[in-house]
Amino acid sequence: MRRIVLFFFLLGMIDVHAAQPLPEQFAMWIEQAPPTDALVVIGWEYWRLDGFSYGICIDPEEAVIEACGPVPVAFCEGAGGLASLCSPSCEYIVCPADMRTLLPDRPIPDFNMIYVFPEGIAQGVVFDLMQTSMMPARARLEVLRFHCTLKAPSASLAFCSGVLGAPPIENVMVADFSAITPARQDGLTLTMPPVRRVPSDYATIQEAVDAAHDREIVLLAPGEYVVSEPIDFNRLHVRDDPASPPVKNIALCGEGAPEQTIIRMSAAPADSARASVVVFENGESGLSRIENVTITGGAGSILDPAIPNERHGGGILCMTGTAPMIVNCRLVGNSATIGGAVAAHNAMLMIIRSTVSGNAGTAITYQGGTYVLLNCAITSNDGKGAWGGGVLCADASVEIENCTITGNTSGSGGGVMCAGARVKIENCTIAGNTSESGGGVAVRDGAAVAFRQCQIRGNVADVRGGGVACERSSVQMYSCTIAANTAGCAGGFGCFDCLESHDVVLNGCSIVGNRAGREGGGGILVRESYPRIVGCSIRGNGTDELGGGIKCSARAFAEIENCVIFANSARRGGGIGCDLAEASPAISMCTIVGNAGGGVACTPTAPVPLVRNSIVWYNAGGAGLPSFDARYSCIEGAEDAGGNNGEDPRFLGWGVAEEVHVDADNPDAGDGSQTNPYASVEAAL
Repeated sequence: MRRIVLFFFLLGMIDVHAAQPLPEQFAMWIEQAPPTDALVVIGWEYWRLDGFSYGICIDPEEAVIEACGPVPVAFCEGAGGLASLCSPSCEYIVCPADMRTLLPDRPIPDFNMIYVFPEGIAQGVVFDLMQTSMMPARARLEVLRFHCTLKAPSASLAFCSGVLGAPPIENVMVADFSAITPARQDGLTLTMPPVRRVPSDYATIQEAVDAAHDREIVLLAPGEYVVSEPIDFNRLHVRDDPASPPVKNIALCGEGAPEQTIIRMSAAPADSARASVVVFENGESGLSRIENVTITGGAGSILDPAIPNERHGGGILCMTGTAPMIVNCRLVGNSATIGGAVAAHNAMLMIIRSTVSGNAGTAITYQGGTYVLLNCAITSNDGKGAWGGGVLCADASVEIENCTITGNTSGSGGGVMCAGARVKIENCTIAGNTSESGGGVAVRDGAAVAFRQCQIRGNVADVRGGGVACERSSVQMYSCTIAANTAGCAGGFGCFDCLESHDVVLNGCSIVGNRAGREGGGGILVRESYPRIVGCSIRGNGTDELGGGIKCSARAFAEIENCVIFANSARRGGGIGCDLAEASPAISMCTIVGNAGGGVACTPTAPVPLVRNSIVWYNAGGAGLPSFDARYSCIEGAEDAGGNNGEDPRFLGWGVAEEVHVDADNPDAGDGSQTNPYASVEAAL
């Protein structure tokens, strides 16, 4: 029989020697997660675990493993560590919360790749593991979750090895550098769990939830359901009372599209102090799920009676130790002081393919814990002057991927605020947000934020950092575009008070068309910071004051390397401007051309910056000599000393493209205008 394999492959050589660990000390098994997900779990009693390998087979006539695209895709590769492995690029094959929080205070394992085979006889997943940290004994570790679509009433999943021409895979766990075949290798018969329907079987949602058993489904017919108290999956559970029902995990799903099934909090809730629409507060795991519904009208819950004006989680409230999943939902029209749509405190929440819009109070608030936000739209939320109009990450670990964060407002961090948090933002569009500081994103209080391939456009900050404002924190930006943002200073990117203990890097980014007011720094402003700006295109930015492209002010020891700084404008320092003491950037291998207000300009109070192996030419207002120290560079107006030369670099085709026209059919030589183009390319050049 043809089989589909899901295989998890351990790279490297395993030294099998004297068997100290015993097979009965190790186990691997598969569980069902609602509705038809498979959850791979391992457990071990031995003092340490170095790694594991397994293969899972499924009959394609019974079920198929959902993948992420029509062709094989590597959705995570590179030596990025566990956080990189668990990047939620594929919502159908994910790392559970256990894996995302593994060994938080130790060096994390170095996983290299997950590879998805979405079709064909080898459909499945390769999970390459290079383990570098031992894991202490634990009875349960959820290591992988994947989605199956049933084609029959049931489907058998089993551990298997060496099938379909794959590398020889053994179902082993590695401890003390020995490969052990676990005594327990339990497969699973995957079935559609029992369904409790509302309103045909139960009159209310809470009645169906109370009646449901662990891992069952509560299915809502299209319509509007008004609730007067929060929906609670474990309302009947009493903590520390063994006689009460145990904690259960269920799936609450709408039968149609999320717009068709609406759960609304009553305007007159039974207890005004508990007006969240849904609460998770009893340790619900990732097996708890809300899908295909609209959550609206929530007003949040009071957690501390001594602070009655502070409400949390208008739509959804997640408390310590909970880890639910929110999938394909709409959270609209909710309000709270903290987390108008969602508030999560020391939890492990995943929000996937959902819309969060029109909420009052920071839309999503993460405080402590570990979170994933994937394929979501966070739009038109009003932070009511607080931090973070769209998302607030406070002392938490957060991954935001493939999201659109637009049209939000707040006091600081119009789109996203990161305070003391570790945040990864990839493939996101952050646009049209407004605040006083950090129109798009604000980073502060020792946070560490990594951006990759993001678009940060059209945001506005009244004070500073139209696109991004970083203060006393670390920011790394790779292959991002920061464009058309405006602020009082630092129109595109602002870096403030980020000295030795902080790492600020802009690599391969485009800083384009940003605008700053009279405090300067149209594209980038650096103040009391040590950023590295490498391989960036900084063009078309402007300010009424100093530093159209980049402004360095007060202990701004920026390294600016291999950048093109072009067509920026300022009163002084159209390309780069420096003022105040110790504002001394090191500029190397850069092209600073076509800027209005001079190439490089420094005030008398600023030290002389270093320019090496660069071109500074064609700047209206001159290159800026003698306000900088140049060596081995092509500088307009420079004398032939220090390895410099003052000869025209003769850029090929220099000029604005739309101002030079060529038409080989023109009978005249032409002048390059649109009405009388050049007759030859040679003449145009």
